[in-house]
Amino acid sequence: MHFFLLILLCTIPTLAAGQTLSPDRFETSPSQPITLSFPSPSQARVPAIFWFFVRLAGTQENRDSTNAPPPNPDGTLPVTLALSGIALIGLDLAPETMQWDPETFAAFAKSCGDGDRCPTGASTVERRISAATLVRVSADADGEAESDSTAMSKAGLAAEVRPLMDPTVLGVGSDLPLRFYIDGEAIIAVRVTATHKATGTTRSSVTDAKGMAFFRIDHAGPWTVEFHTLAALTAPTDPNPVWRATSGSLTFAAPTAAAETEVSQ
Repeated sequence: MHFFLLILLCTIPTLAAGQTLSPDRFETSPSQPITLSFPSPSQARVPAIFWFFVRLAGTQENRDSTNAPPPNPDGTLPVTLALSGIALIGLDLAPETMQWDPETFAAFAKSCGDGDRCPTGASTVERRISAATLVRVSADADGEAESDSTAMSKAGLAAEVRPLMDPTVLGVGSDLPLRFYIDGEAIIAVRVTATHKATGTTRSSVTDAKGMAFFRIDHAGPWTVEFHTLAALTAPTDPNPVWRATSGSLTFAAPTAAAETEVSQ
């Protein structure tokens, strides 16, 4: 598979705006490039990519830190997808160690569902961000959308949101099952959220013993599903604690009508 990469100008997303990989549109044709907006651990730095991939029509192209196309300070990357089907596009950013002031730490802890952590001084944090998106590529704009197993496949990202049904064919009123992972292992009792871009509607849930959660798709259009975790890397008695802050997200667009779907196990 071949895809072509160019760089355009845009604004690097901030921590408050979420850490997502977002296309300028969720449906395209093989001849029309999409523009991806990349996440970043900081407004002040260009994101460093550890792994970037495109999975489409039974093929996958991978780029690592030695050959991944770096986004410019604008944080965007145009991609042309040459085959029809559902494209699963994902990335792991290179982990970055940084200092967070108490306000930044408390805000992130709150996004994890842990609003009681309020440090009094700066905290050393290893920041890890993974993000993915689903884009439908069709040579026939009038063709009927069909479920594609690529949308449900496990990507292998450091932090992963994996739908167990193809959300690009789920109509309004459908329930979407998902499984959530960190380093390939399902995560338990973690707060996860789904947000509808146009209305701001947000749904929250907690992963079960299998790392699963369900959300009702009650609006058509773009959605973001994400989770954040905060784990201590040092003992509670350590006077200089170090934390690992991890974020995983998936963006996709739900259609206005449901198509026949399959469920992945």
